[in-house]
Amino acid sequence: WTNDVLVLHIERVKKQLGLPVAQKAILVIDSWSVHIGKDYCEWMRQEHIHIKINYIPAGCTGKVQPADVGLQHVIKHHIWGQCLEFLAAVVESEIKAGWNATEISLPDGLEQLQNESANWITSVLH
Repeated sequence: WTNDVLVLHIERVKKQLGLPVAQKAILVIDSWSVHIGKDYCEWMRQEHIHIKINYIPAGCTGKVQPADVGLQHVIKHHIWGQCLEFLAAVVESEIKAGWNATEISLPDGLEQLQNESANWITSVLH
C-alpha cells in the first residue's frame, strides 16, 4: 500500500502543487503494532525519507477520523458479519458432508478469499 498507493498519491499532489520532489509529507496513521513496529519504522526511514510519520494515540481514532467510527464502522461491521456467515457455511457444509472435525479447515487461499471479500463489500451497497 505504501509504495503502490501512498507514494504515488504524494508524488501526484506534489506535481499538482508545484512542490519540489524533496518536499516532505506527513503520514498520519493509527498506532497499531504493525505501524509502530521496528521493521516498518526502519523500512520507512530507509525507503521513504520524505515521509514523516505521526501516530494517532491509541483510542483516539474516532476523535481524529470521525468518519471511521460514524460511517466506516457500520460498513466494517456488515463485512465482518458477511465473513462470519461465509465461514460458518463452509464449516456447516463440511459437517453435513460427513467430514471429521479434525479434517475441517477454513478457506485460506488468497484467490478465494479475495473473491468472497469482494462479495461482502458489494453486499454493503445493496
